[in-house]
Amino acid sequence: MRMVRLAVLLSAGMSLPVVLLGDAMPGEEYALRRQKVLEAMEEGVLLLRNSGTFGADGFQGNQDFYYLTGLSQEGGALLLAPGGVRFRSREPGADYYDGKIYREILLLPEASSFDLRWDGPKLAEAEAREISGLETVLPLGKFPAILNAALSDASLLYFEAPPAAIAGAAGDPDLSFLKNLRERFFWLEIRNAAVLVHPLRVVKSRLELDRIQRAVDLTGEGIREVLGQARAGILESEIEGIIGRVFLGQGARFSFPPIVGAGKNSTILHYRENSHRLGEGEVVVLDVGARVEQYAADVSRTFPVSGTFSDRQAEIYRLVLSAQRAGIDAIRSGVTFSEIHAASFRVIEDAGYGDSFLHGTSHHLGLDVHDVGDLHAPLPAGAVITVEPGIYLQGEEIGVRIEDVVLVTETGNQVLSDAIPRDIKAIESAMSRK
Repeated sequence: MRMVRLAVLLSAGMSLPVVLLGDAMPGEEYALRRQKVLEAMEEGVLLLRNSGTFGADGFQGNQDFYYLTGLSQEGGALLLAPGGVRFRSREPGADYYDGKIYREILLLPEASSFDLRWDGPKLAEAEAREISGLETVLPLGKFPAILNAALSDASLLYFEAPPAAIAGAAGDPDLSFLKNLRERFFWLEIRNAAVLVHPLRVVKSRLELDRIQRAVDLTGEGIREVLGQARAGILESEIEGIIGRVFLGQGARFSFPPIVGAGKNSTILHYRENSHRLGEGEVVVLDVGARVEQYAADVSRTFPVSGTFSDRQAEIYRLVLSAQRAGIDAIRSGVTFSEIHAASFRVIEDAGYGDSFLHGTSHHLGLDVHDVGDLHAPLPAGAVITVEPGIYLQGEEIGVRIEDVVLVTETGNQVLSDAIPRDIKAIESAMSRK
């Protein structure tokens, strides 16, 4: 059997509007990413579906699809064939047969009159070519014939689905799709597609770093605005609204539902209610991030409602800040998350608060807030991570978390959020301008 290497990204389900945020990256960048995937595929097939959800902030689809195409329209499909795919002229719907060997094919859904009235126009072929750098764009209706031709000559399938689905677990939503593939192409070996795409997403390009930095800078603008307006008596939700106005005013959105926890709520790690009125003498844990052109920021700051930390609050704050600095100092190419955590945790544990540091110190950041990447592998230069130690004292209603965005370099690191007020003097100074 002839070995054909290909990648297919397929989306199924109801039609939803195009989501394009800001200026797209040059098509050459996406072409380079696709080429790296093709080079990593020594054999077989990669099939990724652009499934996702649609909420108040728009459609959130398959980030791997966006990573390889720059497109966020549900319903798109991408076919990559390192060894080339040939289509037999008698295949159903094979009117595109011209004897060529196709290496890359983008398929897009066509909007019906119903779709046009409810969701607006779909992405035009010319626009898709310009954004993605792909030359061949076809209607999604031709996908069955293309998939049949490609899989008929392949022996290995990479598919982006939970391991449980690949293993055949009952009840998994991807099981019926995989079952159908197994029945039609019974000779295929199926592996998880993440092993090909996700390692590439860990190392950020210059263009990606630019977008992350813009998201971080905008997050800083929102935090400064909060420090200048926070006072006793306003709702936590008003803090959220202050930041939201900053983000929306510049065409960005929240990268995740913000955490605004005052007083006892500052000790709840993933507090989401944001309904408490700020009280004099309380501290507020603010965990927030902007999303700019699909890339996310994630920054946490803790501040006193009164504008001045009490002696006890300042004591805990300085301890967490020292722990964060220790974690940041440990960052360089080749270090692991466990080593960063150990450096931060050691400072807090030595001070007697180890039991009050309840979470890990770092995670990857990029297209997702908790971005893809092996949490146990050494960090390469170009990775972007967070450093966020915290102490949560429920009995005293004091929670302190300080989180920054850090770029890993060959010899050390660069704190991308360094300009956002962080030490006690800077925070109190920002709040004195109310």
